[in-house]
Amino acid sequence: MKILIGLSSFLLLFNIYGKEYTFSSYEDASKGKEFVKFESESTKLGFITTSFDGYAKKFNIDYRRDGQSLKDIQVTIKADSFDTDNSSRDEKMYEETLSVKKYPEIKFLALSSIDLNKQRQQVKGLLKVRNVEKDIIINVELVADGEWKMILGKTKLSLKNFSVPDPSIAIANVRDEFDISFKVRLNE
Repeated sequence: MKILIGLSSFLLLFNIYGKEYTFSSYEDASKGKEFVKFESESTKLGFITTSFDGYAKKFNIDYRRDGQSLKDIQVTIKADSFDTDNSSRDEKMYEETLSVKKYPEIKFLALSSIDLNKQRQQVKGLLKVRNVEKDIIINVELVADGEWKMILGKTKLSLKNFSVPDPSIAIANVRDEFDISFKVRLNE
């Protein structure tokens, strides 16, 4: 116990923060104030388009606070924690699309910092999916939510750019571009 208290004190002394998020179900993740979400569309029979989404049920964020900047931001998502609330879609996602046994994590590393004095900004980073690493830009917005400051982020990504197999099936074509968004609370 003394070791954990000492480690926590050490991390706070250097303004290093980490938080793990865990949700038990799609419903819990979709109702959470904090989330990582993806959205896309599927066109069935060539003319019926429906949208779908999914949430990460397990992810963690680590960063270092340096004055009014967040630096060394890292996000790790457990690939097998994504949930679309559709068991057959999820099974294909785990086995074929994300190959979660071979690639258990999706990682993001920020290459630029977040300025806490700017409401809107862009963060450059590296995203690693299925062992393919690509540069991405995330649009970030800082907002107040009661007594907490929240960080909202959005980006788009192409599955093809990350060598992710097309998740389409014979009667339904899935759009290659996915919209990614997140919302997390900033530790003060």
